[in-house]
Amino acid sequence: YSGYDLGEDKPLRGTVWRVDGPGEKPVSLLPEDAPCFGPGALLTGHTACGYPGEELQAEGRHLRFLSVSRGSAGVYALEKGGVFCLTPEKCCAQGFASAGDRLVYVKGTPEHIADLYVLELSSGRETCLTRHNAWMDALAPNHPQELRVPSADGKAEIHGWVLKPANFEEGRL
Repeated sequence: YSGYDLGEDKPLRGTVWRVDGPGEKPVSLLPEDAPCFGPGALLTGHTACGYPGEELQAEGRHLRFLSVSRGSAGVYALEKGGVFCLTPEKCCAQGFASAGDRLVYVKGTPEHIADLYVLELSSGRETCLTRHNAWMDALAPNHPQELRVPSADGKAEIHGWVLKPANFEEGRL
């Protein structure tokens, strides 16, 4: 099952738990060094695309789930070898279904409102199935710039995004 690890002195993160039998203590299957914050709508519900719903899907010998990392939301796979992001970086995935080698999901980016995509996992080839806002292609989108700043005590990194105004010129007020 999935749920949140609320241990002391730990950041809030979702995880996948295994229980071996009645009265046994749950064991987290998500490695501490996972490249995401684990499954859970609480974590992915505040992205650009809105509430994704609870998504945890078994596919063969691994689990797939929605999670977040550094301002992006993607579809991840939990396998014996670790946790891997299946979708492109710097996007907002919302809802997915998978079968065999194909992953169908809703994806938005900073430059494009969400559309439906299919991803062939073996080749990495992604195809957009819908284009609801094609009129936006004629606009010059602003591209967000990733920002990483060390904390005052140097023990953490603060992550954010900067979106400059349209027609921004460096050095011009």
